[in-house]
Amino acid sequence: MNERNKTILQSNSLTTARFEYTALERNIFYMVLKDISETPKERYYVSISDIQNLMNVKNLYSEITRACENIISRVYHIKKEDGRILLFSMFSSCEIIPGTGVIEIAFDEKIRPYLFNLKDNFTLMELEVAIGMKSKYSKRLYEILSQWQDIGEKTFGILELKEMLALYDPKKKVESYKMWTSFESRVLKVAQREFKSKNSNLTFTYKPNKKGRKYESITFKLENKSYQKMLDFKDEDVGLFDRLVNKFKLRPDQAKKVISSNTPSEINKALYRIKLESKSNIGAYSAKIFNV
Repeated sequence: MNERNKTILQSNSLTTARFEYTALERNIFYMVLKDISETPKERYYVSISDIQNLMNVKNLYSEITRACENIISRVYHIKKEDGRILLFSMFSSCEIIPGTGVIEIAFDEKIRPYLFNLKDNFTLMELEVAIGMKSKYSKRLYEILSQWQDIGEKTFGILELKEMLALYDPKKKVESYKMWTSFESRVLKVAQREFKSKNSNLTFTYKPNKKGRKYESITFKLENKSYQKMLDFKDEDVGLFDRLVNKFKLRPDQAKKVISSNTPSEINKALYRIKLESKSNIGAYSAKIFNV
């Protein structure tokens, strides 16, 4: 099974949440994300060989066994709009089915609104890039910065960013890599190298901002190369892709599926119909008409 061109998405609330995962545990989650559709399933199944192929490693069985044991206890901290903090575990169960090389996973009920039927406020990522990064901090930065890739710039308070990376506990006031040089060399520089070496659709530069003698925030400049990586279209298709995304509000991965599954004439006829019939939420109606 070739998973290398897949895109995955999650709610922005998950992207900005605080949680502690190992790199391998995160990879298991990414592999579940790729199979999520609008209708939730009771169980999801992940092939261990698919994880190994995407990571370019072998014999991960014992490590994955430990990851399955640990992943159940990992807790997400999500800040809700009313100011409350929602705490939950992502998975209600995680089990390797004996003799199959397959992981069976079930989601906790609390997570479902952040994974299913996402029409807006979501983060879009490339599966191959996310899994290919070795550092858990590189993976999290890829998620966090992907949320802002279309804007091109984002400033975070250093403690704000560290909280999302599970390097700062606001309740206990415990902070890792307190020295700027340690945080830069062990987190930011590593991620920057991995973004480049994994041929990421997203690259970044950053500028630390001082208040007095102390670094207080970081401004990231982002370059989004997803159009060039995702598409190998003719000139006519590029124009259609632009219309589907910008005027008819489809996600880039949905627009790609539409173009690969229909002729330009079929697409233009459908777009004319959508213009006439859509009363509100043109993106949802477009997705319904094209069945993406």
